[in-house]
Amino acid sequence: MVTNVPLSAVHQSGTRDTITHKIVPKYARVIRNIAVWGADEVVDFLNRYPGIRTSFLHFIVPGDVISQLMSSHLGKSDEIAKTLQSYLHTTFGREQNAQLDQAGDVSDDPVQLQEVFFDLAAEFDEDFGRWSRSDLHKISALTSPSPHGRSVDVVRLMLAEIVDRVVVVGGPGEGKSTVGQYLAQLHRATLLTRVDKIALSPQYYPEFPRIPIRVILKDYGQWLATASSSEPSSASLDKYICEQIEAATSRPIDTLSLHKLISDNPTLLILDGLDEVTDTSLKKLLVERLAEFTERCKEALKANLQILATTRPTGYTEQFDPRKYLHLSLLKLEPKQVREYIGGGIKWSMHHHYFSAALRVSPPAFSIRAFPVAAH
Repeated sequence: MVTNVPLSAVHQSGTRDTITHKIVPKYARVIRNIAVWGADEVVDFLNRYPGIRTSFLHFIVPGDVISQLMSSHLGKSDEIAKTLQSYLHTTFGREQNAQLDQAGDVSDDPVQLQEVFFDLAAEFDEDFGRWSRSDLHKISALTSPSPHGRSVDVVRLMLAEIVDRVVVVGGPGEGKSTVGQYLAQLHRATLLTRVDKIALSPQYYPEFPRIPIRVILKDYGQWLATASSSEPSSASLDKYICEQIEAATSRPIDTLSLHKLISDNPTLLILDGLDEVTDTSLKKLLVERLAEFTERCKEALKANLQILATTRPTGYTEQFDPRKYLHLSLLKLEPKQVREYIGGGIKWSMHHHYFSAALRVSPPAFSIRAFPVAAH
């Protein structure tokens, strides 16, 4: 017997003991072997055998378009699905390489993101007001001790579907953008049925596929400055996303189609680099447009929207409401951690000199910006 309901393990009075001592004996003569699986056993089984989980995702995930993409059945009239498929293919190709140029690397040889990526640990507020008892139970399995409390790996937290709004706060070159880039790639790869090619391990297979939309806030800010001067009322994030999809696919999409896509399918919105919008008045307008979009998705579209925003701490005044967004503060790496990553067989190509220099720095804890793997 299999159920998705968690079975309590209270001695003698819990669900497990009740089934074992009262129900199983009743049917033991008729059914020789009886096993009972609760939610914990099901999750453990699917985590252990990710191929089973991913083989049937298109039957269990909500969203018609996602189901079509994962089952590879696109009808002739499914124009939105075709546009999304083209968008996923294009962005997957464009963002498959690590952006090492921003870390000082001048080599022309591309390095694929998954070859040099490692997840980043961050501290978080354990008293975050939106934790439920179930959330606390789930996150306890992902956390580890840190100098000031508990820490969690950012990408694994997002994939665990415990929180729907997260802000990653970290200094320049500490890997904020790379985390968002890799998370988006994982979801794209899942929808394109090639997640095994880029996932670090089965733990990085998305259990809940989402349509990833990654917005570079510096670029959106420039667009907003121009659009708001000519058409202030229509300078929305919705319209900007439509323009980005059209530019990537050469296929038209209007805001109504975008709204239907987001309303009907789980979506991941990555808002990268709030700190890079330096003009105060423009940043204020941009934050207002972001808030309008997220509230529209929640209230009008009833969308299943997960948000990951990134920013540096300098100049950040909690533009993302801490009551709604879980804030993660990136931790600096220890040299011991770096040696473990290198010893674990990660492919560092021609960039070993960065690590040699980084391991000689003092004090012992240092920023990840010395590494081309995540520094941008």
